[in-house]
Amino acid sequence: MLIQDIATYITSKGQANGIYNTTTNPTGNIQLEFMPDTPDNLIVIAEYPGISGVDVDSRRVAIQVRGTKITATIEKINSIYKLFALGDEERQIMLTFTRWANVKALGTPAKISMDEKERWTYGFNLAVLTERDT
Repeated sequence: MLIQDIATYITSKGQANGIYNTTTNPTGNIQLEFMPDTPDNLIVIAEYPGISGVDVDSRRVAIQVRGTKITATIEKINSIYKLFALGDEERQIMLTFTRWANVKALGTPAKISMDEKERWTYGFNLAVLTERDT
C-alpha cells in the first residue's frame, strides 16, 4: 500500500517512530488515512484521487503534521517536506526495498488549522508516480 510505503520511508529517514498501533507500536506517531483526536502530536498520511495510467498511476498523497507547539510542528513538516521536494522538479526515491517512485511536491507546507485544543496542523500534497498496489 502506497501510504504505508511512504510511512516506512519517513520513518527510515528518522522523521517518525512508525505507524501507530495500540498493540504492536504504541509509540508510533504516524496515522494512515485520517486524523484521530489523540495523540496530540502526530503525522497523518492519506491518499486521495489522482490520475490513472496504463501501467502506473499518478497518485496524490496528503501529508499533515499536528502538534501542540507551533515551532516544532513547522520544523517537523518542513523536515518531511525536504525528504520529497526538489524545487519544481520530480525526485526519484526508493520508498522501500521493492518500490521506487517519482514524487513531486504540489506546493510548500502551509497551515491548515489550529483546533480548540490549540493544536497546530500544517501540511502539503505530493504527486506520486508509481506502480499500482497489488
